[in-house]
Amino acid sequence: MERWLRQFEEPREKINSKVEEATIGKTKVTYVQAEGTYKSGMPGGPLTPMPDYALLGTIIEAAEGNIFVRMTGPRELVKASRDDFKKMIESGLK
Repeated sequence: MERWLRQFEEPREKINSKVEEATIGKTKVTYVQAEGTYKSGMPGGPLTPMPDYALLGTIIEAAEGNIFVRMTGPRELVKASRDDFKKMIESGLK
């Protein structure tokens, strides 16, 4: 989660970050969201600043090991996809 938030150029207090925990069935799920200037690129390689971007991420604490799911993209598109993103995650856990 912290790694995802550090992928933004701005400090954490300026990226409108939000962390929300839930339990679906018996599975703990942590949702993460942020928006700002996302630094796109491979670790250790050149980074491209992407202004007005957002991130939605989920950490699913499964018995077999944690599962990480995230999406990044233009802020308005990601915000418009938030409910569908959560439905996708939750539908696999019921």
